[in-house]
Amino acid sequence: MELNSILSSIKNSASISSSPIPAGSSSSLTKKPSPTRAPHNGSGSGTSSKSIPELDSIISGMKATLLSGSSVASEEEVVGESVSTPMPDPAGAGSEEDDPILAAQPVKASQPSLSNASEEASSAPAESVAKPELKALADIVIDLDSIQPSREPSRTVLDDKEGLQITLNFAADHPRPDVTVIVISTINQGRTSIPSFQFDASVRKPCKLRLLPPSATSLPGTKPFRPPADGITQVLLLANPTGEPVDVTCILTYLVGDDPDPIKESIVMQAVPSVGE
Repeated sequence: MELNSILSSIKNSASISSSPIPAGSSSSLTKKPSPTRAPHNGSGSGTSSKSIPELDSIISGMKATLLSGSSVASEEEVVGESVSTPMPDPAGAGSEEDDPILAAQPVKASQPSLSNASEEASSAPAESVAKPELKALADIVIDLDSIQPSREPSRTVLDDKEGLQITLNFAADHPRPDVTVIVISTINQGRTSIPSFQFDASVRKPCKLRLLPPSATSLPGTKPFRPPADGITQVLLLANPTGEPVDVTCILTYLVGDDPDPIKESIVMQAVPSVGE
């Protein structure tokens, strides 16, 4: 609207300038000499009549130019707005949460932690099984009547035809995984009685042993044509964490007949096995 008003004012001013001069103003204009003009093909009125159409065409061209410029500017603004306006996401694209591949990635990342938690939970009972609470040798109680023999052959510590016979018998019982139960049997094959008898033993570390109380401390002499009398039975607990055969030193202290001086003997039993379950 402002452009049309400007063009209308220019056109009106041009038409006023080309209109004939009124009669009252001829006196004032006669004083000024009119400039000489070059001869034209037509008269003065023809010149003034042709200037208005020419001005109209000029104004129309200017108007068209200005209108075309404003339309181009408006198109550029529309194009700029369309470029700057963010395009909406396609219906099938979706966000990262809607994408199954992208949404699966956090789940995959969390799987190792779940697998690590399950491994720790499964390793906890395994450790408890691998490392059970060990009972001290002093707390182990063995019932002699309930002991079962094993397939391990017995070992003879001493065999005196006129004296003592000592045998190591291996049991199948296992009060602890690393403990072997050995039953020591001692009999008197001579005619002289043994009023006092004591059996001791020792072993190198890391092995340990414990002797339970014996069934008796004396051995009567044998009678002719009769089998030996009941002997002495004693249980030995051998703890061997290595599981390898170990040497056991047997120490014997006893009296024979009326002799007040005791007899002491030390016998090494080599490679005493650790009987497994």
